Amino acid sequence: MMEKLTANVIKKYIVDKNQPVIAADFKAKGRELVERFGVTVPEAIDILNNRNILEILCKYEDAVG
Repeated sequence: MMEKLTANVIKKYIVDKNQPVIAADFKAKGRELVERFGVTVPEAIDILNNRNILEILCKYEDAVG
């Protein structure tokens, strides 16, 4: 059963642009988003990069976790 994707969840996953990005960590966070919340890989990458957040939230707002 997938967990519900919320703004608070997304806030925890956004990568801080002021910190060095470690590829393994980035990939692990993306994989976790896909597995726990059922987002697509492109959506996970957008979340990590703080892009298209509103569109992604709107798509999953009615999903039951």
